Amino acid sequence: MAEGKIRIKDIAKIAGVSATTVSNVIHGRTEKVSRKTRKRIEEILDEQEYAPSMGARILSGKSSGMIAVVVGKRQEWEQESEKLEEILREIEKSLDEREYYMLHFVKTAEEFVRYAAVWKLDGVICIWLNEEACTRIRQMCAVPVAAIYRTDRIYGKAGEEVARFLFKREKQRI
Repeated sequence: MAEGKIRIKDIAKIAGVSATTVSNVIHGRTEKVSRKTRKRIEEILDEQEYAPSMGARILSGKSSGMIAVVVGKRQEWEQESEKLEEILREIEKSLDEREYYMLHFVKTAEEFVRYAAVWKLDGVICIWLNEEACTRIRQMCAVPVAAIYRTDRIYGKAGEEVARFLFKREKQRI
């Protein structure tokens, strides 16, 4: 086994199965894998603390599993920090339930677009950015964008709702 990060072929060798079988279990394609084999592979994945390679996921051309959350720069942040924390917590919870990763940026739209160019994002959630900035992000990144412009409502629910909205809009592509 190679030193460092464990790979699918390493898991396959430990389990005594093919790398394809391990890949099928990891990606939920288990209809042709026996329950006993699936359970053994899942146990080995847990024991070995296997984590999929983000680079491989992106290079595969499929979903990156990454949603960016862009929080505009605001001077009122200190007064709003509890609201923001609750919103971010709910967004992260909603994304985690769908096995997505949250990338959190505190940037202007222009600054964010420079960073976004190097990531293969599946979507963007804007908080405290104006509509014009959100439109620029949507055009430059060519992904679904959802926004929270005001935070004077039920904050945690706003985070959950915007994540749900983004997934409904992106359902065909994710």
